[in-house]
Amino acid sequence: MLRYVLEKFFLMLFTLFVIATLTFFMARALPGGPYQNPEKLTPQVKALFDMKYGLSDPLPIQYLRYLNNLLHGDLGHSFKYLNQSVNGIIAQTFPVSARLGLQALLFALPLGLAFGIVAALFRGRLPDYVLVFIAVLGVSIPNFVLAGFMQYWLGVQWKVLPVARWGTFQHTIMPSLALGIGILALITRLMRTSMLDVLGSDYLRTARAKGLSPTAVVVRHGIRNALLPIITIVGVLMVDLITGSIIIEQIFVIPGMGKHYVNSINTNDYMLIMGLTIFYSALLVLAIFITDVLYGVVDPRIRVAGRKE
Repeated sequence: MLRYVLEKFFLMLFTLFVIATLTFFMARALPGGPYQNPEKLTPQVKALFDMKYGLSDPLPIQYLRYLNNLLHGDLGHSFKYLNQSVNGIIAQTFPVSARLGLQALLFALPLGLAFGIVAALFRGRLPDYVLVFIAVLGVSIPNFVLAGFMQYWLGVQWKVLPVARWGTFQHTIMPSLALGIGILALITRLMRTSMLDVLGSDYLRTARAKGLSPTAVVVRHGIRNALLPIITIVGVLMVDLITGSIIIEQIFVIPGMGKHYVNSINTNDYMLIMGLTIFYSALLVLAIFITDVLYGVVDPRIRVAGRKE
């Protein structure tokens, strides 16, 4: 098991190195420059800014300095937000996006698992039809449409929840639901399919033949094996939700990471582009690493197969 974990860990580090390298050169390849209104800058002022931010150095020197700063956890300073470091911007915005994403996941995951299990156990009957219909509806309707619908009815017409802004817990309910309903539908469909595959497997028929109760068969043998596909996507979904949905944050005027990511690309803010990309990638790669480790814990055959390869 230790060898399996170490292999995945070093693969994670190599992946981050490749992403950091590609991000650096791709950001530098964007047309235009990082300064706002460059036509208003005199050559002398531009030269001073280049010297301050190290842009006057040859590209290989900039790249090596960038990697060295990454090793020390320094993501640099933003060109657009003067006197603000990328680390500081992430520290301000990430907790907001993380809270929103975690609430959406805590709403979607348990309900999605429960709905999927119930739909599989009652296959071809009314509960199955109702839950599948809800799941298809949730997947089909974009989250920004749900957001607008909830704003109109819950915020404007019924005045149950605040329409927008960020502050109290009430402000987080609608955006969390708008993000979570699609995830709930996805998990429901995936869990139903996985559970149906497991319920028709040979080892479950053997467990029934041994005299185990239906509850024991489902709980001890069925659900555990049906969770494998869910483990695969939950890590990625969690990172995607935690780092924020750009559209939802814009609709509800939420001060999360999403708007900074868009603005950094529009303004060629090299350091902010690279910093947010590296931060997002690190979370994503870490989630995949944890998923691989959990896979090895839940199903020992996976790490044995990996060792043979």
